[in-house]
Amino acid sequence: MRAVTAAILMTVAACSPTGSVPTTIVETTEASPTSTSTSLPAPGCPDSADFVEQGRILRSDQAETDSAIVGLISWSESPACERFEISFETAQGAPATTPPDVRVQFISTLQVIRVHLGSSGAIISDQIVETAMVDRLFVVQKLDGNTFVDFHLRQPARARARVSGSPARVILDLQPGTGVFDGSAAIAGDVVMTGPADGASTATNIEVSGYAISSSGQVMVIATADGRVVAESTIAVGGSTDEWSEYRTRLSLPVGVTTIFAGEPNPVDGGLKGVTVGIEVR
Repeated sequence: MRAVTAAILMTVAACSPTGSVPTTIVETTEASPTSTSTSLPAPGCPDSADFVEQGRILRSDQAETDSAIVGLISWSESPACERFEISFETAQGAPATTPPDVRVQFISTLQVIRVHLGSSGAIISDQIVETAMVDRLFVVQKLDGNTFVDFHLRQPARARARVSGSPARVILDLQPGTGVFDGSAAIAGDVVMTGPADGASTATNIEVSGYAISSSGQVMVIATADGRVVAESTIAVGGSTDEWSEYRTRLSLPVGVTTIFAGEPNPVDGGLKGVTVGIEVR
């Protein structure tokens, strides 16, 4: 995971891989206490049933919502339990009472928990967290115009989530898990690549995805093998300098060791800046 320039791109290519209740709840976990106290009564989250370590954590659909903007994200810690709360605001900036549509899931590497939200704006873009289980979080503008929040884990976790109204909130509880990460996101500067993971073995047709803050309004994805470019794609993203935007593309690759770069032109030196991962294409 490192920034690259055009001058070193070919060198990198040669490297080896390394109160109000929701209107409709389709699927949810058992409700947990709503206290935001940083001191819980015993190690682990209260009523520790209904935690999962992979796949879907929660789905909640709403017939109506006044949640237009992701507000503050807060958290508390106690022995072996962490609680994160996502709040929401109306389009006028008032506290929202009904949460939006919510889907919470582990992404495939298990190192990121993604909270999909049916709201289109946010007052924050990312936060350093550095608790025992979460390193940082990103608030990302999705390709469909809605928002998701990615929690990047520091260790395997068990998770559960629920929604609450008046005020509108999504509550995510985490406990230490027993699983193993299949990989981690590559992060460098203003570019994050969530897939493929560094060192992964993949098929010849792959999806490259992540998010970026791109002043140029584009993300370039370049695959190199044996010192030559074997595939490339340019994706249009939001041109904001303070908002993370999702990118996603597919590449068809030859068999062998391949390096994937995602980033944008560097206006300072005319090269490229972004992240790289090494994969083994089989």
